[in-house]
Amino acid sequence: MSLLKVKVEGADKGFVEELLIKLGYEVTEEKTVKTASAKSVTLSPTLLFGKWKDADLNPSTFRKELWARKK
Repeated sequence: MSLLKVKVEGADKGFVEELLIKLGYEVTEEKTVKTASAKSVTLSPTLLFGKWKDADLNPSTFRKELWARKK
């Protein structure tokens, strides 16, 4: 047995219920409950650098190393 949820608004509700009953399905009404939205989680941009403590974060040194590389 499968459980199917059908969202119906307004005047169409009666038609859909009648159709499902005529097709031989059991119809039960369930009130929808709004759930609280998930809180946004803010992560620090330096979170990953805690794992790599020896990473060089000096932009000028980093640029020099990148430009010094040969293709």
